[in-house]
Amino acid sequence: MNTLSHTGTATKTESSRDANIPATSHNPNDHQCPIFDPRLEVKECCSGSQTLIEDIPFFAKESPEQIPINNIMPDVAAFDIDFTKLLGDQKQKEIEAELEKKHAEDLQNIRFDMYTLEELRKTNFSNDPLFDPFLPRTGVAAVVGMPDSGKSMLCRQLALSLVHGKRDFLGFPLKPKHRRAIFVTTEDTIEATRACFIRQSDAMNSEGKPMQEKDLVIILGDDMTTDEILDRLELMLSRLPFDLVIIDAFGDIFKGGEGNSNIANRNSLRPFSILAKKHGTCVLFVHHTNKGARHAVPDHIHVQGGSGFVQKVRSVLELRSKKDNGGIKYLVCTKGNGVSHKTKSQAVELLFDEKTFIYKYSGMKIPVEDLRTDKNEVSVKIKIDAKEIFAPHEMTLKRNEIISRAIEKYDVSRSTVERWISDTLEVLAYGTYKNPDFILTASQLLPHKIPT
Repeated sequence: MNTLSHTGTATKTESSRDANIPATSHNPNDHQCPIFDPRLEVKECCSGSQTLIEDIPFFAKESPEQIPINNIMPDVAAFDIDFTKLLGDQKQKEIEAELEKKHAEDLQNIRFDMYTLEELRKTNFSNDPLFDPFLPRTGVAAVVGMPDSGKSMLCRQLALSLVHGKRDFLGFPLKPKHRRAIFVTTEDTIEATRACFIRQSDAMNSEGKPMQEKDLVIILGDDMTTDEILDRLELMLSRLPFDLVIIDAFGDIFKGGEGNSNIANRNSLRPFSILAKKHGTCVLFVHHTNKGARHAVPDHIHVQGGSGFVQKVRSVLELRSKKDNGGIKYLVCTKGNGVSHKTKSQAVELLFDEKTFIYKYSGMKIPVEDLRTDKNEVSVKIKIDAKEIFAPHEMTLKRNEIISRAIEKYDVSRSTVERWISDTLEVLAYGTYKNPDFILTASQLLPHKIPT
C-alpha cells in the first residue's frame, strides 16, 4: 500500500516495499512523525496504528519533495455550474425579476440598519411630523416643565384630540394616521386618572365618542418595572399600530443611579427609541426641569438629566405658567429637528380652563425673552440706579462695594444686586466695574499743580 511520509516522499508498507527504494526509518514510539495519506483519510504510524484524520495536528513542514496539496484535491472548476443552462434564460430572468420585486417591497416595509443612497431614496419613510412642527411621527420626544405646571393635562388632551379625530391641536396641525394612542401613567392613581380623562373627554364636542375612546389605551404602570412596561408596549404595538405613546413620567422608567449621568440617561431612552423606530410611532415623555428654570429664559439646558437626555430626544417642548396668573400658560419649543429658529424664539400663549382641564390657544405669541422673570424683577420692580451707587467722581468700584451700597440703599437681596450688576454694568480688570454715568472732564485731564 502506497503512503506518504512526513517529508512528502512516496514510500511503501512492509508488505510491498520496493527493494530499490530505501525505506524511511521511524521510531515506533515517535507519534510526532505521522505517515499520512490524505486519500485514505487516516494516519498510519510505523507502529501500525491508525487514527481518524481530524485527530492529526496539521503541522507538517514544507519540503521540496512534498507533494502539492492541489494535486490531490478536486478541481474547483468542476463545481462551477451555469444554472442558466439548466433553467433556461427566460426562467432565470423571471427569478431575478421576482427577487428585485421582493427587495423593493422589503425597502418599503422593513427597516434595515444599512442602505445605499439609491435604496434609501426608494423607501417610503417620510419625515412629516405628527404634531406639526413640534413632534416627530417616529422617534422620542419630551414635554418638560416645573412641577404643577400642567404637563400631564396637556399630554392627556393631546392623546384625546388624536383619538377624537381633531385636525389641529392648540392652533397647529395634528396629523395622525391611525388615530390611536397609549397613555402610560406611573404617578397617578386609577381614580385620579379616570377623573381627569373623563372631564377632558366630555368637554370635547365630537361625534361617536364611545367608539373613539376605545382607541385610547391607558396603562397603570405605577407598580410595573421598566422592562414590564416595555414588554406590554411591545405586545400592543405588535398587534395594532399606534400614532402616539405617552409615558408620564420619565423619572419612573429611568435606569441608573445618577440622574445627571449622560450615559445612564441615554441608556434609559435607548430601548424606547428602538421601540419607536420598530413600530413607526412617537414616544413622548413627561419630564421635569431643574430649579434654575423657574426664572430663566426657556432653554433645553434646564431639563433634568444633563445633556444626555436632550441629545437623545428629537424634540423638547417646555410648558410654563405665567407667574401672576395660573390660567395662562406658555408653550415653547426649546429643541426640534427641523423646527425654524423663528418658531423656537416665540412662546405660544395658552388659556387653561380649570373646570374642563382644557387648553386653548389665545392667538398670542410672545418673545421667549419676556418669560425671564428675574430680569423683569430687576429692571421693573426693583429700580437700581447707578447714580445712587456711584459718586460723580468715581470712575470704577469694586464688586463688593457696589453690592454693599445697593443693599443699604434699596434693602434688596445680594442675588438681586448681582443680577443687576451682570445685566447693567461693564466689568473691567481686577474685578472692578465702570460707572456708566462717569464723564471725564477737561480739568481731570490737566496735570495737577505740585505745591512749592
